[in-house]
Order: sequence, then structure tokens, then C-alpha cells
Amino acid sequence: MKIDFLLIGAYGEGGHVPAAKFLEAFARQGYTAAVAAYSPQTHDILVRDGYRSFDFSALGAELSPTHIDNSLIQHYERKYDLTSLRDFCWVESQYYFAKPERLFHRAIRSLIATEHFFEEHQVGCCFSPLGKEIAQNCAYVVGRGLGIPSIEIGAFPPHFKDRSQLHTDPSRKLEDFFPIAYADMTPDERRFVADACDSLRERRAIANYGSSDIVKPERGRLGTLQYYLKRKDWHRLSLKLGYAFQKYALSPVRRRISSVFQSKFDPSRPYVFFPLHLHNDSQITAINPQFFRQEWIVDYVAQSLPQGIQLYVKGHPSCMPLPISALRAMSKHRNVTIIDPETNPHSIIQGSRAVVVINSTVGFEALAYGKPVVVLGDWTMRGLGVTFDVENLAELAWTIRNAIHAGSVDEQKVHAVFYSLWRSMYDGHYFRSNPDYDALVRSIALKAKSLVDSPAYQGKSIAAAAR
Repeated sequence: MKIDFLLIGAYGEGGHVPAAKFLEAFARQGYTAAVAAYSPQTHDILVRDGYRSFDFSALGAELSPTHIDNSLIQHYERKYDLTSLRDFCWVESQYYFAKPERLFHRAIRSLIATEHFFEEHQVGCCFSPLGKEIAQNCAYVVGRGLGIPSIEIGAFPPHFKDRSQLHTDPSRKLEDFFPIAYADMTPDERRFVADACDSLRERRAIANYGSSDIVKPERGRLGTLQYYLKRKDWHRLSLKLGYAFQKYALSPVRRRISSVFQSKFDPSRPYVFFPLHLHNDSQITAINPQFFRQEWIVDYVAQSLPQGIQLYVKGHPSCMPLPISALRAMSKHRNVTIIDPETNPHSIIQGSRAVVVINSTVGFEALAYGKPVVVLGDWTMRGLGVTFDVENLAELAWTIRNAIHAGSVDEQKVHAVFYSLWRSMYDGHYFRSNPDYDALVRSIALKAKSLVDSPAYQGKSIAAAAR
């Protein structure tokens, strides 16, 4: 079967609505599309409603051996040049609060299912919204050798309405960025960026990466557990029970205890701001895993601050708090203050001497306020000439000092980078209310066509690019 675009589904339930809308939009554009469903529940709903969906979970179970041993794991590590299967499963393991080894069986089954499917069908291009689950990893590593690209719909920055990044590399590097100097921008272009920054500062809205089309599974949470119990899918059932315990039992307890370590935001003190990531954000689990233990980074940043400068640390709102041991470790420093995570970050940015980020939207917002931004990790804005980039952690103290002494950043340079970034993005935005699926599929098709002449896929057949 010829499939121009294959949507790589997630393992969680509730993805049937956006999947269906993507398929409908591709059909309107004259393309064939299907879903690689890793959730049996989502697959059942899509098939029931007449959509083209393939149950990769069942396919993997049918083709894979019952016992996954070390020799088979080592075979796939060598075959797809994986650093380790643990690393391959790391991101998704953090979604479930589980050890990577618990997902080895899922990973091998998914690799086998992907191999078989790509052999049986003519797939042009895989795509998925932002995420680094095993399913997306499989599509990328298997497709890489067959000339089948994977396109990931990026979310940064969410402030540009109806625009998205499209990535074909797991590192999420800027692929279509071309710098435009401020002197070369027209008056209308300068005004456009200035108005966007003014709007960002005036609205003071907290960035939201959610989609209104991600709905709860039709059976509800309890019904989902019953569904997998009836199917005797003990692996999924145990993962979901573990996740439910962490989120609905442990998280509220942690939240109450964590308030003991929090202080009220005091804008009168000289301070540097460091926003924490979600505990399982792929920006740190996949892109910057070396910074996963954020309490250690807080410890090192605090050590690097000049005397008299306080470090204000704020957790991500509405997420599971860090372990109590991490909060205790951060609070032991006299120059560290942990702020209530519900505090609006704009309030903290405004009075800061500098903002330190690993890979955070707060850094983008800080640049809009003209604040110096110290970049620790691999971030979209890194290396574009408007941030203080830490190349070696041994130089952190000097970099922070230089940022504080700078006091501000060149507004014209920032506006030129923002405009260049906006120009590099594609029409359509998945991570907002009522996504424009027609705009998104047109952009995905355009990106796929552009790959036909790229070094990575040159000379290989890409069905979507040949249209």
C-alpha cells in the first residue's frame, strides 16, 4: 500500500481526535495518509469511525519473540547504531516514572513492527507532534536507512501565532533559519516584531503547549484500566497503575510538602532567575539529558553567583514537584530562594539582573524584555548572537558575571533574530486551541518535498516528495 504520510501515534489514549483531523486534512490535499497506532484503544476508535489505522502494538506482539534476551537487544543496538537501548527508552520511561528496562520489551516489539510495516508498505514520510517516545524513535532510526524522513512538529516559540518549527533531526536544530540583519528589515517588518514584543510584555501570558483536541479516552481513566485488564495486557496495565499512583497519590503529597520550601517573590532584592523544567520534559530528557538533575545545576549556579545576588528558582506550574530531596538540596544555599511555581514568570523576569536557562521558553520571553540570557544547554536561540552561551561549565561563573555586568541586550539584534526565526517557521500551529490542520499538512508536505535534494535523502525514493 502506498502511504504518503504516516502519523506516528503515541502510546497514550486520547489521540484519536487530532489523528482523525490530520487524516481528513491530508485527504483534502490529495495525499494518502494513515496512523501508526500504538494505543489499541485509539486504534479501535479510529477503525470504528472509518479511518485508516494500523495497530502497531498488535503487529509487534505478533512478530516478536516472547522472550527478549540480551543477544536480541545487542543485535538492534548494533543494527541501528544505538548508543544503548536504555537511552532509546529513557524519555518515555520518564513519562511513566519507570525504569528504562521496563520498556525494553516495548522497544524491541516496536522496532520489529516498524521494520515489517516499512517493508510491506510504501511509506513516503512519517510525522508526529512534538515528542520523543519510543514510537517516534523507531520511525526515525528505521526510516533513516530507507530514505523515509520523520518530521516533528515543533512548538518553540509558542508566541508566534499560527507558526511552527518543523524538525527532521532529533536534536531539533534550526533547519530553515536564515539570519536577516536589522538594517535589511523594512519598516513594516521592524514594526511587526516590535508590536509582537509589546504584546508579549503587555499580555504577560504563560506559554501553553497544550492542544484542545487532545481529549480524554472515551472509556475514562477507570474504563481504560478495565480495557487493558480485559485484554490481559499486564505490561500496559502495570505502567498505567504506576503512573496513576505517582500523579494522583504521590504528587499531591509532594505538592503540600514542597510549599514548606517556597518563599514569596520579593522583587526588591538583586537576583538572577532560573526556571526549572518539567521533570519529564523532552527538552532535558532527550535534548539536554546532562542537565536532568536540575538540583545539581541550581547548586552550581548558586556557587557561581557574585556576592549579594540571590538566585530565584521557580518550578514549572501545574506539574509534579521535584522530589523532596531535590528541594532540600536547593534550599540549603543561603543565596537560593525557591518561588511558588504559580508565580507569573513575567513578574520575575522584569526585575532580574539576568536569566539562566537550560532550554526554556522563559529565555525567549526574557530577551523580549531586554534581559541578558545565559544559556546552559542546547537551545534554539543558542549561538544566534543575542545570548551568553556557556561552552564549558567551568566558565559558568564568568559567563554569569559578564551577563549581569552587561545589564541588557541589543534590542535591534534581538528583533532581527526574532524576525529571522519567524521567517524560518511554517504555517500552522498544533499546540493551541483549534489547530489549523489544513495549514499544518500543507507545511508538512512542503517540508517533505524540500528533503528530496538534501544530502541525507538524496538519491532515495521519497513518495511524498515526488508528488
